[in-house]
Amino acid sequence: MPPAKAHRYLVSFIRGGFVDRDLLSGRYRLGARAIELGASALDAIDPYDLSTEAMIELHDELDHTIVLSVWGTRGPVIVRVEEADQLITVSFRLGKSLPLLRTASGLLFTAFLPSPIVGPLIEAELRQDRESLGSKLIRSRNEVQRLLQEVRSRKIARITGDITPGIDAIAVPIFDYRNYPATVITAVGPSGSFDISWNGPVANALRRKCAEIASKLGKRRGTRGE
Repeated sequence: MPPAKAHRYLVSFIRGGFVDRDLLSGRYRLGARAIELGASALDAIDPYDLSTEAMIELHDELDHTIVLSVWGTRGPVIVRVEEADQLITVSFRLGKSLPLLRTASGLLFTAFLPSPIVGPLIEAELRQDRESLGSKLIRSRNEVQRLLQEVRSRKIARITGDITPGIDAIAVPIFDYRNYPATVITAVGPSGSFDISWNGPVANALRRKCAEIASKLGKRRGTRGE
């Protein structure tokens, strides 16, 4: 297709919300409406159905905001949110892409997806953070690897005000048959009233739901499930 013709198509897709353009690189990527369509298609996939049920139950049990994310073209993407009664100053727009290293869901996807997929994205995020955030907030490559190894060991991740000061989050992955994260369930709350300890009530509730989903997926597939 001639570049001029491709450009006209892309402009139309941008207007419709199906394509976004990266302001830094100038490259195109799927937009929010495309993500929403993809999220609708996920209704037919077991891990997504089970994760949706689990996040609603966790919301009712914990009264914290619960966020469900899946892997998009360049990182985690929010596909569903159950808001807590207690308002918090964080935007959870459906279709919003999340950083790899500064969100709990991003850390889990980055830790468990294949290196050829996440490696270039990690490097790009580190470069972008170095330019926009300043060196004091940037982890070295060795620090990133140590952090990801800890996430792999625990199979749970947390952040403390990494994106929004005063807002913490803790998350667990729901693995597919390849042992890659199909979804990530994240609990979010304000610092001080939100327990992010590794063995606290929030973490234990997330682990319990993760184990329940793994058991159901294992029974359906005739495998152990993790």
